[in-house]
Amino acid sequence: MLEEFSGYAIELILINYGSFENTIKSVSNWRPKVIIDLEKYYKNYDEIKRNLSKDKIRSPIILIDPTDKYRNVAASVSLQKLLRIYNVF
Repeated sequence: MLEEFSGYAIELILINYGSFENTIKSVSNWRPKVIIDLEKYYKNYDEIKRNLSKDKIRSPIILIDPTDKYRNVAASVSLQKLLRIYNVF
């Protein structure tokens, strides 16, 4: 299901939701734009848009790297890839 994501991205998503079960429940309800910012670097999407390049926020999922607030770990995930995840549910 989450094969569209890197191992690091999956790890961060699991940390965000606290368990595999919570992750599955939450992912099934995702709708673009999903924003996960574990370290709470940004207050809202507008602040993210001001700090990240357009290429980094093009993805329907913005997963801010806790070690680099200017990096979207899920930048390579396209809307088509996200739709494949929805098809699992």
